[in-house]
Amino acid sequence: MVVLKPIRYYNGISGASIVSFSPDTAKYTVNFDYNQIETTVVTDKARIVDQWVKDINDLYPANESVIVGLNVERCGRKNRTVTLHLCVDSKCLIVQLFYIGELPLSLKNFFIKPNYFFVGILVAKNISRIHDEYGGVSLGSVHADIKELAMQKWPDRWNQLGLEDLCSDLLGLSMKKPKLVSLSNWDV
Repeated sequence: MVVLKPIRYYNGISGASIVSFSPDTAKYTVNFDYNQIETTVVTDKARIVDQWVKDINDLYPANESVIVGLNVERCGRKNRTVTLHLCVDSKCLIVQLFYIGELPLSLKNFFIKPNYFFVGILVAKNISRIHDEYGGVSLGSVHADIKELAMQKWPDRWNQLGLEDLCSDLLGLSMKKPKLVSLSNWDV
């Protein structure tokens, strides 16, 4: 058993209380709103992406609907998508697209699984950008833009709001991204 060593205590910033890292698995554990989220961070290691995809596919049979949260970060200087974030239940993957080279086939296939339902803000646009910038990705499965849905339900309320506003207002979760994070260099 690997003992996780805390690398940083956040004291409530973004709702996270403790972030721990295991060098053996390249996984972080984030305690957020009384839940543990296992996050795999990838730089240029396609094999780690392959393993995460395999783990998710093994957890959910092909006939079971799976909700996958999707988000990206873009680098304005390079005008490219530099990170891709995927979450299924409490298992998340952050892929540094800028350094991974060619997207792993497992990731391309992940996006076209018919039982995977992708949700986020600008899901179709983000997948289209990844396709244009890195090639070979299409969104063959069902997806929903949660901001669009919120705007349909409450048209006067959700004009220029983002994911953190939706989480706060609809779920009561505080996930504010500190300036240190939001202004950081995402392509490093």
